Amino acid sequence: MKVFNFKSLFIGSICLLIGLQITGCKPAPKPVTEEEAYALLNEVIIDDTLVMTEVYYRFAGLALSDEMKKEFTPEEVEFMEAQIRKPLAKELKPRTISWFHKNYKPDQDFVKPVYEADSGFVTHMSFPIISPDRKKMLIHWTNDCNCMLGGSGSDNLYVKKNDRWKLVKSFNGWIS
Repeated sequence: MKVFNFKSLFIGSICLLIGLQITGCKPAPKPVTEEEAYALLNEVIIDDTLVMTEVYYRFAGLALSDEMKKEFTPEEVEFMEAQIRKPLAKELKPRTISWFHKNYKPDQDFVKPVYEADSGFVTHMSFPIISPDRKKMLIHWTNDCNCMLGGSGSDNLYVKKNDRWKLVKSFNGWIS
């Protein structure tokens, strides 16, 4: 007659519980910090060669449309909507966004915050909304020449592949 081995049952149960814990519960994604968001935004500016010289100091809002949500998993949507509900920044901090133009080097290294929205050509943008894995980013852009009929805008999805950001899709685009 075989004797029931409680020690084996106990060790087996512990291993099973540990295995279920590891595979069944995903840890919550690490929140995006303001500094991290600025760093990722600067990577997009360089990789996508976005010409930026003057940016309106107050960030525009961004909302996830149903079309945008199709590009993300439900977990990513939840993570990103939390950033929209509680923005990391409402105003541009000076000396945080890199100045970039592919044809020449500027006198200053950072874009100039503009405090008058109707003064010449101004870029309006949202603070970037970033996926939990830091591989996707949504940004609302509006370029306004303040000349009655000149401007454009869209909500752009950038994806990081092979350590470079690429614009993969635009939503709600317009030109006047």
